Amino acid sequence: MISEEQLIAYLSGQIRGPDRDRFERELANDLVALRQLVEQEKMDASLSMLVAQPDRQQVKDSILAIVEGPAEVGVKSKIYERVEYETKRKSARDRGSKPGLFDWFKRLPVGIQLASLGAFALLCFFLGKPAGGGEQYAKNTSGKPGKPQPISRDKHPVSREASKWPFAADSPWNAPIGSSARFVEPVGAQLEAGIVFYNAQTAHPTFKADANANPTQMLLYRANTPQPIARLHVPKGEIPNSSKNFAIVAEDGKTIYDIRGGQRNGNDIIANNVVVADLTGSGMPGQYDAPTSTGFSDYAGSLCADDFQGPIRRALGAVVDPSALAWLPDGNAHVWPASKTPGSLRQASVRNVGNLHIGTLLAIPPEVDVASIGVGSSGPAYEIARAFRDYGLYLKKPLSGMQSRVTPGVKAPFGMCGDLSSVNLPPDFDQQLARVASYLKVVENNGPGSVGGGGTPARPAAPKFDR
Repeated sequence: MISEEQLIAYLSGQIRGPDRDRFERELANDLVALRQLVEQEKMDASLSMLVAQPDRQQVKDSILAIVEGPAEVGVKSKIYERVEYETKRKSARDRGSKPGLFDWFKRLPVGIQLASLGAFALLCFFLGKPAGGGEQYAKNTSGKPGKPQPISRDKHPVSREASKWPFAADSPWNAPIGSSARFVEPVGAQLEAGIVFYNAQTAHPTFKADANANPTQMLLYRANTPQPIARLHVPKGEIPNSSKNFAIVAEDGKTIYDIRGGQRNGNDIIANNVVVADLTGSGMPGQYDAPTSTGFSDYAGSLCADDFQGPIRRALGAVVDPSALAWLPDGNAHVWPASKTPGSLRQASVRNVGNLHIGTLLAIPPEVDVASIGVGSSGPAYEIARAFRDYGLYLKKPLSGMQSRVTPGVKAPFGMCGDLSSVNLPPDFDQQLARVASYLKVVENNGPGSVGGGGTPARPAAPKFDR
Protein backbone atom coordinates (compact mmCIF):
# COMPACT_ATOMS: atom_id res chain seq x y z
CA MET A 1 0.00 0.00 0.00
CA ILE A 2 1.34 3.43 -0.96
CA SER A 3 2.00 5.68 2.03
CA GLU A 4 1.20 9.37 2.27
CA GLU A 5 4.92 10.14 2.38
CA GLN A 6 5.53 8.27 -0.90
CA LEU A 7 2.60 10.07 -2.52
CA ILE A 8 3.93 13.47 -1.45
CA ALA A 9 7.40 12.54 -2.70
CA TYR A 10 5.84 11.60 -6.06
CA LEU A 11 3.88 14.85 -6.33
CA SER A 12 6.89 16.96 -5.37
CA GLY A 13 9.06 15.31 -8.04
CA GLN A 14 11.41 13.52 -5.62
CA ILE A 15 10.70 10.16 -7.30
CA ARG A 16 12.31 10.10 -10.73
CA GLY A 17 13.21 7.84 -13.64
CA PRO A 18 12.53 4.08 -13.30
CA ASP A 19 11.38 4.55 -9.70
CA ARG A 20 8.69 6.95 -10.91
CA ASP A 21 7.50 4.52 -13.60
CA ARG A 22 7.36 1.73 -11.04
CA PHE A 23 5.50 3.96 -8.59
CA GLU A 24 2.90 4.90 -11.22
CA ARG A 25 2.25 1.22 -12.00
CA GLU A 26 1.71 0.56 -8.30
CA LEU A 27 -0.44 3.67 -8.00
CA ALA A 28 -2.79 2.44 -10.74
CA ASN A 29 -3.76 -0.52 -8.54
CA ASP A 30 -4.11 1.37 -5.26
CA LEU A 31 -7.56 2.97 -5.08
CA VAL A 32 -6.92 4.59 -1.69
CA ALA A 33 -3.79 6.28 -2.99
CA LEU A 34 -5.60 7.39 -6.14
CA ARG A 35 -8.25 9.08 -4.01
CA GLN A 36 -5.49 10.80 -2.04
CA LEU A 37 -3.94 11.91 -5.31
CA VAL A 38 -7.23 13.52 -6.36
CA GLU A 39 -7.41 15.40 -3.04
CA GLN A 40 -3.82 16.56 -3.45
CA GLU A 41 -4.64 17.84 -6.93
CA LYS A 42 -7.65 19.69 -5.50
CA MET A 43 -5.33 21.30 -3.01
CA ASP A 44 -2.96 22.30 -5.81
CA ALA A 45 -5.86 23.76 -7.75
CA SER A 46 -6.87 25.85 -4.75
CA LEU A 47 -3.36 27.17 -4.40
CA SER A 48 -3.33 28.00 -8.12
CA MET A 49 -6.27 30.34 -7.52
CA LEU A 50 -4.40 32.18 -4.77
CA VAL A 51 -0.70 32.31 -5.57
CA ALA A 52 1.77 32.27 -8.41
CA GLN A 53 3.56 29.08 -9.51
CA PRO A 54 7.02 29.70 -7.90
CA ASP A 55 5.50 30.55 -4.51
CA ARG A 56 3.03 27.67 -4.76
CA GLN A 57 5.85 25.16 -5.18
CA GLN A 58 7.60 26.53 -2.09
CA VAL A 59 4.36 26.19 -0.16
CA LYS A 60 3.87 22.60 -1.33
CA ASP A 61 7.37 21.71 -0.21
CA SER A 62 6.56 23.01 3.29
CA ILE A 63 2.98 21.76 3.66
CA LEU A 64 1.64 21.06 7.14
CA ALA A 65 4.71 22.58 8.78
CA ILE A 66 2.68 25.19 10.64
CA VAL A 67 -0.16 22.90 11.72
CA GLU A 68 1.26 22.20 15.15
CA GLY A 69 0.02 22.30 18.71
CA PRO A 70 -3.44 23.98 18.83
CA ALA A 71 -6.66 22.04 18.37
CA GLU A 72 -7.87 21.58 14.80
CA VAL A 73 -10.80 23.95 15.19
CA GLY A 74 -8.59 26.73 16.53
CA VAL A 75 -6.05 26.24 13.77
CA LYS A 76 -8.75 26.27 11.09
CA SER A 77 -10.26 29.43 12.48
CA LYS A 78 -6.97 31.29 12.55
CA ILE A 79 -6.03 30.15 9.06
CA TYR A 80 -9.42 31.15 7.62
CA GLU A 81 -9.01 34.60 9.13
CA ARG A 82 -5.48 34.92 7.71
CA VAL A 83 -6.54 33.72 4.26
CA GLU A 84 -9.47 36.12 4.07
CA TYR A 85 -7.29 39.00 5.20
CA GLU A 86 -4.45 38.25 2.80
CA THR A 87 -6.85 37.60 -0.09
CA LYS A 88 -8.53 40.98 0.47
CA ARG A 89 -5.13 42.63 0.79
CA LYS A 90 -4.04 41.21 -2.56
CA SER A 91 -5.85 41.78 -5.84
CA ALA A 92 -9.56 40.87 -5.77
CA ARG A 93 -9.38 39.82 -9.41
CA ASP A 94 -8.98 36.09 -8.86
CA ARG A 95 -11.57 35.95 -6.10
CA GLY A 96 -14.08 37.72 -8.32
CA SER A 97 -13.57 35.27 -11.13
CA LYS A 98 -14.02 32.31 -8.78
CA PRO A 99 -16.78 33.30 -6.33
CA GLY A 100 -17.30 29.72 -5.07
CA LEU A 101 -13.73 29.25 -3.92
CA PHE A 102 -14.29 29.39 -0.14
CA ASP A 103 -17.48 27.35 -0.33
CA TRP A 104 -15.52 24.69 -2.21
CA PHE A 105 -12.77 24.82 0.42
CA LYS A 106 -15.28 24.24 3.22
CA ARG A 107 -16.56 21.09 1.53
CA LEU A 108 -13.10 19.51 1.51
CA PRO A 109 -12.12 16.99 4.24
CA VAL A 110 -10.64 18.59 7.35
CA GLY A 111 -7.14 17.28 6.61
CA ILE A 112 -7.09 18.79 3.12
CA GLN A 113 -8.50 22.07 4.43
CA LEU A 114 -5.69 22.29 6.94
CA ALA A 115 -3.09 21.41 4.34
CA SER A 116 -4.42 23.84 1.72
CA LEU A 117 -5.16 26.79 3.96
CA GLY A 118 -2.18 26.15 6.18
CA ALA A 119 0.00 26.23 3.08
CA PHE A 120 -1.36 29.65 2.09
CA ALA A 121 -0.77 31.08 5.56
CA LEU A 122 2.75 29.67 5.43
CA LEU A 123 3.25 31.39 2.09
CA CYS A 124 2.34 34.73 3.68
CA PHE A 125 5.02 34.02 6.28
CA PHE A 126 7.58 33.34 3.56
CA LEU A 127 6.61 36.44 1.56
CA GLY A 128 7.11 38.58 4.65
CA LYS A 129 10.71 37.41 5.12
CA PRO A 130 13.75 38.90 3.33
CA ALA A 131 15.18 36.95 0.41
CA GLY A 132 17.36 34.10 1.57
CA GLY A 133 16.21 34.49 5.15
CA GLY A 134 13.71 31.67 5.32
CA GLU A 135 14.03 28.35 7.11
CA GLN A 136 13.45 24.93 5.59
CA TYR A 137 10.80 22.71 7.10
CA ALA A 138 9.95 19.05 6.72
CA LYS A 139 6.50 17.54 7.22
CA ASN A 140 5.49 15.82 10.45
CA THR A 141 2.48 14.44 12.29
CA SER A 142 2.27 12.43 15.47
CA GLY A 143 2.11 9.00 13.86
CA LYS A 144 0.21 5.98 15.13
CA PRO A 145 1.26 2.41 15.90
CA GLY A 146 0.83 0.13 12.91
CA LYS A 147 1.30 2.92 10.35
CA PRO A 148 4.52 4.19 8.76
CA GLN A 149 5.94 7.17 10.62
CA PRO A 150 5.63 10.42 8.67
CA ILE A 151 8.46 12.82 8.03
CA SER A 152 9.62 14.81 11.05
CA ARG A 153 8.46 18.40 11.53
CA ASP A 154 11.85 19.35 12.94
CA LYS A 155 13.50 22.16 11.04
CA HIS A 156 15.95 20.70 8.57
CA PRO A 157 19.21 22.67 8.54
CA VAL A 158 20.26 24.43 5.35
CA SER A 159 23.97 23.84 6.03
CA ARG A 160 26.26 21.94 8.41
CA GLU A 161 29.78 21.80 9.82
CA ALA A 162 31.82 18.83 8.67
CA SER A 163 33.36 18.34 12.11
CA LYS A 164 29.94 18.12 13.78
CA TRP A 165 27.96 16.39 11.02
CA PRO A 166 30.54 14.71 8.79
CA PHE A 167 30.59 12.97 5.43
CA ALA A 168 28.93 13.47 2.07
CA ALA A 169 25.16 13.55 1.67
CA ASP A 170 25.28 10.26 -0.26
CA SER A 171 27.49 8.54 2.31
CA PRO A 172 25.91 5.49 3.97
CA TRP A 173 26.46 7.34 7.24
CA ASN A 174 23.97 9.97 6.07
CA ALA A 175 21.59 7.77 4.09
CA PRO A 176 18.09 7.52 5.62
CA ILE A 177 16.25 4.21 5.70
CA GLY A 178 14.27 3.80 2.47
CA SER A 179 10.67 2.81 1.85
CA SER A 180 11.83 -0.40 0.10
CA ALA A 181 13.88 -1.64 3.07
CA ARG A 182 13.24 -5.29 3.95
CA PHE A 183 13.43 -6.07 7.66
CA VAL A 184 14.23 -9.49 9.11
CA GLU A 185 14.79 -10.70 12.64
CA PRO A 186 18.41 -10.59 13.83
CA VAL A 187 19.86 -14.05 14.44
CA GLY A 188 22.65 -14.43 16.96
CA ALA A 189 22.12 -11.62 19.47
CA GLN A 190 19.85 -11.12 22.46
CA LEU A 191 19.08 -7.49 21.73
CA GLU A 192 16.65 -7.16 24.61
CA ALA A 193 19.76 -7.21 26.84
CA GLY A 194 20.37 -3.64 25.69
CA ILE A 195 23.46 -1.76 24.52
CA VAL A 196 26.63 -0.98 26.45
CA PHE A 197 27.73 2.66 26.34
CA TYR A 198 31.39 3.72 26.36
CA ASN A 199 32.92 7.13 26.93
CA ALA A 200 34.55 7.98 23.60
CA GLN A 201 36.72 10.71 25.13
CA THR A 202 38.39 8.06 27.23
CA ALA A 203 38.37 5.18 24.74
CA HIS A 204 39.36 7.15 21.59
CA PRO A 205 39.19 10.92 22.11
CA THR A 206 38.95 13.50 19.34
CA PHE A 207 40.73 16.86 19.60
CA LYS A 208 40.05 19.91 17.46
CA ALA A 209 42.90 22.13 16.37
CA ASP A 210 42.34 25.81 17.17
CA ALA A 211 45.10 28.42 16.90
CA ASN A 212 43.15 30.94 19.00
CA ALA A 213 42.60 28.56 21.91
CA ASN A 214 45.94 26.71 21.65
CA PRO A 215 48.88 28.94 20.72
CA THR A 216 51.40 26.09 20.94
CA GLN A 217 51.90 24.33 17.61
CA MET A 218 52.61 20.60 17.80
CA LEU A 219 54.22 18.59 15.02
CA LEU A 220 52.65 15.24 14.09
CA TYR A 221 55.06 12.52 12.98
CA ARG A 222 54.79 8.91 12.00
CA ALA A 223 57.28 6.87 14.01
CA ASN A 224 60.72 6.68 12.37
CA THR A 225 59.78 9.34 9.78
CA PRO A 226 61.84 12.56 9.81
CA GLN A 227 59.30 14.87 8.13
CA PRO A 228 56.19 15.97 10.03
CA ILE A 229 52.78 15.11 8.58
CA ALA A 230 51.13 18.23 9.97
CA ARG A 231 51.52 21.22 12.26
CA LEU A 232 48.53 21.43 14.56
CA HIS A 233 47.41 23.83 17.30
CA VAL A 234 46.03 21.31 19.78
CA PRO A 235 45.75 21.39 23.59
CA LYS A 236 49.18 20.08 24.53
CA GLY A 237 48.16 19.13 28.04
CA GLU A 238 45.36 16.87 26.76
CA ILE A 239 47.45 14.88 24.29
CA PRO A 240 48.28 11.61 26.06
CA ASN A 241 51.87 11.03 27.17
CA SER A 242 51.52 7.27 26.66
CA SER A 243 50.47 5.29 23.60
CA LYS A 244 46.78 5.81 22.78
CA ASN A 245 44.36 5.88 19.85
CA PHE A 246 42.86 9.29 19.13
CA ALA A 247 41.98 11.69 16.32
CA ILE A 248 42.63 15.35 15.55
CA VAL A 249 40.36 17.50 13.38
CA ALA A 250 42.42 20.20 11.63
CA GLU A 251 41.58 23.90 11.78
CA ASP A 252 39.88 23.73 8.38
CA GLY A 253 37.19 21.60 10.07
CA LYS A 254 37.35 19.06 7.24
CA THR A 255 40.65 17.18 7.58
CA ILE A 256 40.94 14.46 10.21
CA TYR A 257 44.12 12.75 11.39
CA ASP A 258 43.20 9.26 12.62
CA ILE A 259 46.02 8.22 14.92
CA ARG A 260 46.95 4.81 16.32
CA GLY A 261 49.46 4.45 19.11
CA GLY A 262 50.10 8.18 19.41
CA GLN A 263 51.66 10.04 22.31
CA ARG A 264 53.12 13.40 23.28
CA ASN A 265 56.89 13.90 23.17
CA GLY A 266 57.72 17.50 24.05
CA ASN A 267 56.00 19.59 21.39
CA ASP A 268 55.74 16.63 19.06
CA ILE A 269 53.16 13.90 18.62
CA ILE A 270 54.65 10.56 17.61
CA ALA A 271 52.28 7.94 16.19
CA ASN A 272 52.68 4.36 15.05
CA ASN A 273 50.14 4.92 12.31
CA VAL A 274 48.27 7.94 10.92
CA VAL A 275 45.52 8.04 8.31
CA VAL A 276 44.62 11.44 6.87
CA ALA A 277 41.02 11.65 5.64
CA ASP A 278 38.45 14.15 4.39
CA LEU A 279 35.34 14.60 6.55
CA THR A 280 33.40 15.73 3.48
CA GLY A 281 34.01 12.39 1.71
CA SER A 282 32.13 9.12 2.05
CA GLY A 283 33.58 8.25 5.46
CA MET A 284 33.61 4.61 4.39
CA PRO A 285 36.40 2.08 3.79
CA GLY A 286 37.86 2.62 0.36
CA GLN A 287 37.98 6.39 0.77
CA TYR A 288 38.53 6.68 4.50
CA ASP A 289 40.47 3.53 5.41
CA ALA A 290 40.74 4.05 9.13
CA PRO A 291 43.61 2.27 10.93
CA THR A 292 41.21 -0.13 12.64
CA SER A 293 40.68 -3.86 12.28
CA THR A 294 37.73 -3.32 9.90
CA GLY A 295 38.52 0.00 8.20
CA PHE A 296 35.61 1.73 9.93
CA SER A 297 36.45 4.97 11.69
CA ASP A 298 35.92 5.36 15.44
CA TYR A 299 34.77 8.91 14.67
CA ALA A 300 31.87 7.82 12.47
CA GLY A 301 28.61 6.94 14.19
CA SER A 302 29.71 8.19 17.60
CA LEU A 303 27.48 10.37 19.80
CA CYS A 304 27.89 13.53 21.82
CA ALA A 305 25.70 15.09 24.51
CA ASP A 306 24.33 17.69 22.06
CA ASP A 307 22.83 14.88 19.96
CA PHE A 308 20.32 14.21 22.71
CA GLN A 309 18.67 17.56 22.03
CA GLY A 310 17.63 15.86 18.80
CA PRO A 311 17.09 14.98 16.16
CA ILE A 312 20.10 12.83 15.24
CA ARG A 313 20.35 13.03 11.46
CA ARG A 314 22.84 10.26 10.67
CA ALA A 315 23.39 6.55 11.13
CA LEU A 316 24.99 5.43 14.38
CA GLY A 317 27.73 2.86 14.85
CA ALA A 318 28.26 -0.02 17.25
CA VAL A 319 30.92 -2.48 18.27
CA VAL A 320 29.66 -6.04 18.58
CA ASP A 321 30.49 -9.05 20.70
CA PRO A 322 32.22 -11.62 18.42
CA SER A 323 29.85 -14.34 19.67
CA ALA A 324 26.96 -12.49 17.99
CA LEU A 325 28.68 -12.46 14.58
CA ALA A 326 28.37 -15.20 11.96
CA TRP A 327 30.61 -16.52 9.22
CA LEU A 328 29.54 -16.17 5.59
CA PRO A 329 29.88 -18.99 3.05
CA ASP A 330 33.01 -17.32 1.60
CA GLY A 331 34.78 -17.62 4.95
CA ASN A 332 34.48 -13.95 5.85
CA ALA A 333 32.38 -12.22 8.49
CA HIS A 334 31.89 -8.83 6.84
CA VAL A 335 29.43 -7.35 4.34
CA TRP A 336 29.27 -4.04 2.46
CA PRO A 337 30.16 -1.33 3.38
CA ALA A 338 32.83 -3.00 5.54
CA SER A 339 36.01 -3.88 3.63
CA LYS A 340 37.60 -6.63 5.66
CA THR A 341 37.14 -9.23 8.37
CA PRO A 342 39.34 -8.65 11.44
CA GLY A 343 42.01 -11.26 11.91
CA SER A 344 41.09 -11.46 15.59
CA LEU A 345 37.80 -13.15 14.67
CA ARG A 346 39.69 -16.22 13.45
CA GLN A 347 40.41 -17.04 17.08
CA ALA A 348 37.01 -15.95 18.39
CA SER A 349 33.82 -17.93 18.97
CA VAL A 350 32.04 -16.68 15.84
CA ARG A 351 28.78 -18.40 14.93
CA ASN A 352 28.31 -20.63 11.89
CA VAL A 353 24.69 -19.56 11.46
CA GLY A 354 23.35 -16.03 11.73
CA ASN A 355 22.80 -12.77 9.86
CA LEU A 356 24.94 -10.35 11.87
CA HIS A 357 28.25 -9.42 10.29
CA ILE A 358 30.68 -6.51 10.36
CA GLY A 359 28.96 -3.90 8.19
CA THR A 360 25.41 -5.12 8.85
CA LEU A 361 22.80 -2.35 9.05
CA LEU A 362 20.03 -2.67 11.61
CA ALA A 363 17.07 -0.34 12.02
CA ILE A 364 13.71 -0.01 13.72
CA PRO A 365 10.93 -0.57 11.14
CA PRO A 366 9.01 2.59 10.17
CA GLU A 367 5.66 1.33 11.51
CA VAL A 368 6.99 1.46 15.08
CA ASP A 369 5.89 4.59 16.95
CA VAL A 370 9.02 5.21 19.03
CA ALA A 371 7.10 7.51 21.38
CA SER A 372 4.96 4.52 22.40
CA ILE A 373 7.64 1.97 23.34
CA GLY A 374 8.25 3.22 26.86
CA VAL A 375 11.04 5.75 26.38
CA GLY A 376 8.95 8.92 26.40
CA SER A 377 8.89 11.50 23.64
CA SER A 378 12.20 13.24 24.35
CA GLY A 379 15.58 12.54 25.90
CA PRO A 380 18.56 10.31 25.07
CA ALA A 381 16.80 6.96 24.56
CA TYR A 382 14.03 8.55 22.48
CA GLU A 383 16.50 10.36 20.21
CA ILE A 384 18.53 7.18 19.75
CA ALA A 385 15.33 5.30 18.89
CA ARG A 386 14.43 7.94 16.29
CA ALA A 387 17.91 7.70 14.77
CA PHE A 388 17.64 3.90 14.64
CA ARG A 389 14.29 4.20 12.85
CA ASP A 390 15.31 6.97 10.45
CA TYR A 391 18.95 6.07 9.71
CA GLY A 392 19.86 2.80 11.42
CA LEU A 393 22.84 1.32 13.21
CA TYR A 394 25.97 -0.10 11.54
CA LEU A 395 28.04 -2.84 13.17
CA LYS A 396 31.56 -1.40 12.85
CA LYS A 397 33.98 -3.77 14.53
CA PRO A 398 34.29 -6.49 17.19
CA LEU A 399 34.09 -5.51 20.82
CA SER A 400 37.52 -6.07 22.35
CA GLY A 401 38.69 -4.86 25.72
CA MET A 402 37.22 -1.35 25.63
CA GLN A 403 37.21 0.42 28.95
CA SER A 404 35.38 3.38 30.49
CA ARG A 405 31.86 2.08 30.39
CA VAL A 406 29.22 4.71 30.95
CA THR A 407 26.78 1.89 31.71
CA PRO A 408 28.94 -0.46 33.84
CA GLY A 409 26.20 -2.91 34.82
CA VAL A 410 25.06 -3.78 31.30
CA LYS A 411 26.06 -7.02 29.60
CA ALA A 412 24.89 -6.82 26.01
CA PRO A 413 25.96 -7.87 22.49
CA PHE A 414 26.34 -4.32 21.17
CA GLY A 415 28.31 -1.32 22.40
CA MET A 416 28.09 2.33 21.38
CA CYS A 417 30.49 5.21 21.98
CA GLY A 418 29.80 8.82 22.81
CA ASP A 419 31.47 11.93 24.18
CA LEU A 420 29.38 11.76 27.30
CA SER A 421 29.28 10.32 30.77
CA SER A 422 26.62 9.00 33.13
CA VAL A 423 25.80 12.57 34.21
CA ASN A 424 24.36 13.15 30.73
CA LEU A 425 21.98 10.21 31.05
CA PRO A 426 18.78 9.53 33.01
CA PRO A 427 18.95 6.95 35.82
CA ASP A 428 16.85 4.40 33.91
CA PHE A 429 18.79 4.83 30.65
CA ASP A 430 19.91 1.18 30.62
CA GLN A 431 16.34 -0.10 30.78
CA GLN A 432 15.15 2.42 28.17
CA LEU A 433 17.93 1.50 25.76
CA ALA A 434 17.13 -2.20 26.20
CA ARG A 435 13.55 -1.47 25.07
CA VAL A 436 14.86 0.44 22.06
CA ALA A 437 17.32 -2.31 21.08
CA SER A 438 14.61 -4.97 21.20
CA TYR A 439 12.91 -3.33 18.19
CA LEU A 440 16.00 -3.47 15.94
CA LYS A 441 15.80 -5.59 12.78
CA VAL A 442 18.35 -6.37 10.08
CA VAL A 443 17.95 -4.41 6.83
CA GLU A 444 18.67 -7.38 4.59
CA ASN A 445 18.74 -5.45 1.28
CA ASN A 446 21.16 -2.71 2.29
CA GLY A 447 23.84 -2.48 -0.38
CA PRO A 448 25.72 -0.15 -2.74
CA GLY A 449 22.73 -0.01 -5.10
CA SER A 450 20.11 0.28 -2.37
CA VAL A 451 21.65 2.13 0.56
CA GLY A 452 19.28 2.00 3.50
CA GLY A 453 17.17 -0.50 1.57
CA GLY A 454 16.37 1.84 -1.32
CA GLY A 455 13.11 3.54 -2.28
CA THR A 456 11.92 6.86 -0.89
CA PRO A 457 14.20 8.08 1.95
CA ALA A 458 12.58 8.53 5.36
CA ARG A 459 14.31 11.88 5.81
CA PRO A 460 15.63 14.74 3.66
CA ALA A 461 19.19 14.55 2.36
CA ALA A 462 21.98 16.01 4.48
CA PRO A 463 22.47 19.70 3.59
CA LYS A 464 25.57 21.25 2.05
CA PHE A 465 28.65 22.03 4.12
CA ASP A 466 28.87 25.60 5.33
CA ARG A 467 32.47 26.12 4.20
